[in-house]
Amino acid sequence: MGGSIFKVFGFLLIVLGVYLWIGYSVTALTGGGGGQTTAALDISPEGGEAIYWGKGSCYTCHSVGGQGSAVRGPNHGQFGERFALGMGARAVERAAERSAKEGVDYTAVDYVVESLVNPSAYVVEGYKNEMPAAFKPPMSLSLNEIKAVVSYLMTLGGDLDLAAIDTAPSALTASFYSEISGGATAGEAPATGTGEPRPAFTEAADLVAEFGCDVCHMLGGEGGEVGPNLSAIGAKRDRDYLRRAVLTPNADIAEGFAPDIMPHGMGDQMYATEIEVLLDFLTGMK
Repeated sequence: MGGSIFKVFGFLLIVLGVYLWIGYSVTALTGGGGGQTTAALDISPEGGEAIYWGKGSCYTCHSVGGQGSAVRGPNHGQFGERFALGMGARAVERAAERSAKEGVDYTAVDYVVESLVNPSAYVVEGYKNEMPAAFKPPMSLSLNEIKAVVSYLMTLGGDLDLAAIDTAPSALTASFYSEISGGATAGEAPATGTGEPRPAFTEAADLVAEFGCDVCHMLGGEGGEVGPNLSAIGAKRDRDYLRRAVLTPNADIAEGFAPDIMPHGMGDQMYATEIEVLLDFLTGMK
């Protein structure tokens, strides 16, 4: 009797193992199991929302209404008296301001696209001019990813005109899109993207500026506070730890900080020699 039970139990374990192996194989073949997806991007509010709360890491500085808790940048939803309108409706008012100042007719879509491509053009009162262009590091969003984010932002209290974002943009929005494409051609996009790779940097200061490290980190007493203070990081962490922090940010989460704040894929955007230059700089911060 006991022998039969063990045989049945053993058979069940074998069957379970086979099912697990099949599941693992299918996941590997389809690209599942986490990490970056290779599926075609959906230029839609849903696609933009996924980027906003995912790859784009917009949530590290912005919130949407009561969703999120970041206050470094303006809330993109309706929140209190200061943000009585969602971003889509707010963009209509901002477009009128930009038109009056620049002498060029701005639409709401023009304003939102400009805020992602050239954020320093209009800085909301009470906030610092510190947002990097969305198509440059550390976000490095593609043109279609930016279009998706714009479509998401326009639905936050506004009216969505997908054609004005994607297939039939205004002349002004088209010029912003050309700036993104021009940046890729000039080598400002990640080396893994389209266009020519960036030239290698030799100075750590160039890397810090190019990848916007000081937007989120304090360096030498200046910078942001979204991520850990790096002013004396070389006295606290060794080179291997810092390498993991750059290449696999979620491997070690600093106390008091949440996962997924540090953009993923930094290693794919830098040459190996650049990573070593950056590590030399960080380990020397003591």
